[in-house]
Amino acid sequence: MAVGFGISVFNLAEYEDIKPRDVLDTYARSEKGATLGALAGTRVGMFEKNARLHQRKTKRWTVALAAVAAGIVLSTVSLVLHIGGHDRHTEPGEPTPTSSSATPSAQPY
Repeated sequence: MAVGFGISVFNLAEYEDIKPRDVLDTYARSEKGATLGALAGTRVGMFEKNARLHQRKTKRWTVALAAVAAGIVLSTVSLVLHIGGHDRHTEPGEPTPTSSSATPSAQPY
C-alpha cells in the first residue's frame, strides 16, 4: 500500500501555467494596465487549480507515510514476538530445553 501511494505521489500532474508564446501574441500591443489585469486574473485561476492538485498530493503523502509507519511498527512487533524464546542463555554442556516429552534416545559415548 505504501509503495502504491508513494509512487502515485510522484506522478506528473498537469499543472496550469502561462504559456509565454500565447501571452506575447495576445498582449503584445495591449496597454500595460490591461495586460497586468488579464495576467493576474489568469494566474488566480491557475493557482486555484494547482491548489487542488497539491491537496490531493498531500493526502497521498499522508497515506503513504501512515502505511510506512504502520509497517515499521508491525515489523517491530513481529520481531519481538518471534524472538521471545530465542534469547534464553544456556551454559555449555547443559541440555537445551525441548518442548517434546519424549525420552531421550541412546547416545553413543
